[in-house]
Amino acid sequence: MLITANNLTFTKIFLMKRVILSLGMLLGVTCAYAQPSYSVPFTGADTLTNTDTVIVNLTLSTILDGVILQPVLTRVSGTAAGKVVLTQSINGVNFIRTDSVALTNVATNTFFISKVGPVAPYYRVEITSSGTTVLVPQLWYFQRKNK
Repeated sequence: MLITANNLTFTKIFLMKRVILSLGMLLGVTCAYAQPSYSVPFTGADTLTNTDTVIVNLTLSTILDGVILQPVLTRVSGTAAGKVVLTQSINGVNFIRTDSVALTNVATNTFFISKVGPVAPYYRVEITSSGTTVLVPQLWYFQRKNK
């Protein structure tokens, strides 16, 4: 078979279309499985001052494979101290303490609390500061859905 300039250009264009289509399909599949993380507002003040407590309640889907919680506490001033307590419930009324982490005197306290499925549908995160400090709390979570 004689290869001409037209045949060679046609072959290159055909291969380039296949590569672009394959990359598009790969990106589509990746985006379909990507799941965002969420930030949750706290009940009460947006800062913790000295001895103070804020609480956040989460209601998750009951068909989850897992959930990861990430409290982020940024010290504005003072000496950071206190604790983060995680409780969970299957009925939203009777909560059981499952995790507790002490805060240290660093600029930002952050850590992961991971629960694997099946997970409870109700969570409560309670952050208590102590001493002379001003902290700004945030709570991020990522939920892993059943496939």
